[in-house]
Amino acid sequence: MPPVLARHIQVLVSVSACLTAGFEDQAEHQLGCTPTRRKLLWALVVYTTAHISHLLGLLRWVLHTVRHQMRKKIPPYVQRVGKRFRAWAMLGGKRVFGPCRDLPQDAHADALRMRSTRDFPVFGGTFGVRSEEWLDEIASSVAPDTVEFYRSHLRSVQRTIPPTIQLGKVTPPVLRVFIGEAAKRGLGARSIQHAKRVMHNFCNWCMKRGFLLTNPVAAVEWPKVSETQPDVMTSDELTGLLARVQEPWARSLMLFLAYTGLRRAEMARLRVQDVDRAQASIWVQGKARAQAHPIPADALPALDLLLVGAGPEDYVIPGSTERSRRNRIAETFRFWQKKLEEPRLHPHALRHSVATILLRQGVGAATVQRFLRHSSFAMTQRYVHLVESDLRQATAGLSITGIGPSAADTEHARPAAQPAPAAPRSSSPSSTPRGPDDEPDTVHG
Repeated sequence: MPPVLARHIQVLVSVSACLTAGFEDQAEHQLGCTPTRRKLLWALVVYTTAHISHLLGLLRWVLHTVRHQMRKKIPPYVQRVGKRFRAWAMLGGKRVFGPCRDLPQDAHADALRMRSTRDFPVFGGTFGVRSEEWLDEIASSVAPDTVEFYRSHLRSVQRTIPPTIQLGKVTPPVLRVFIGEAAKRGLGARSIQHAKRVMHNFCNWCMKRGFLLTNPVAAVEWPKVSETQPDVMTSDELTGLLARVQEPWARSLMLFLAYTGLRRAEMARLRVQDVDRAQASIWVQGKARAQAHPIPADALPALDLLLVGAGPEDYVIPGSTERSRRNRIAETFRFWQKKLEEPRLHPHALRHSVATILLRQGVGAATVQRFLRHSSFAMTQRYVHLVESDLRQATAGLSITGIGPSAADTEHARPAAQPAPAAPRSSSPSSTPRGPDDEPDTVHG
């Protein structure tokens, strides 16, 4: 410690001790002021202000010493990450890190484990325990249907990969075994792709928490899904189909979904208090967030029929739970789908149809994306491709004159090349016109 700082510390400590013990005369001798407590405190403030630069230097020295001592306490092969610590090692030619720990000693133990093995060590616990922790954590940020979707596909994976297995043992070969077993159980490529997406998100979460060092899903070749076109209907087809629905409540439900493009779950969550009849809008509880949505004027009579007998606190679709309301919507569509023998009659087909109808009427793709409440433009792009295919089909048989070019026309389409005229001879070089890119004549002396 510098001598000047040591002397200032000694003075401050002695004055504080004198004031605490009541020996004001000794404090007077230290600071040279009148023996009153108020003046002694004021003198202490003046003294501190006069030597503020030395005190700041003292503070910097203390912080530097503490930081240096803390660095000395970090064991080797341990890295500080904020207020936590993690181990590191070179495995497979790459620098990999262990999970974050609260104590550097725990991270050092991880480092020794990582360096004593040729394979990636296991830190993360069991597959079943971590998957439930993941579902509990994301439950507050995603829709309940999404959580159930994730849980159902995790259960499908756990039919092959037991939940008691250690996370570190969920390797690419194990996932390949799951793909083979799932195909034998009759799962299609799309269902296996759903399981891949769930496992990918789960493994990324484990990596961020330090439970896994790598994501095994990325190292596996998963089945390809053949692209399928969504079920869409034209405006005339939709009008004729809804006219055949004889029951008024079912027709009003289908008409309202066709005009608004709501998903089945969004329709099941719609309350009477979410409807603003004066502004012709509704408050939709979507997948990620709630937002306002317009109601076309032609859909208002159908909405009025759906609201008959409903109280302010009721839902538009009768039912005590969301599942029961969603099942009622599905059963209504299933009944009329079978009766009308129209497999395209389902809630999402109405959503597909309104998107393509808007695009064919010239509405911009960005506006359609906002109308459908798509989180990314890639989802709306499917409908844009449908409209482009309509244009290609319309122009495939386009004919201006009704007849195509004949072979003779093709033969004489390009005029024959004419030989270039010979340049006139001249006795004088200067008489020949020269272009700007021609080389100048060389004069031999």
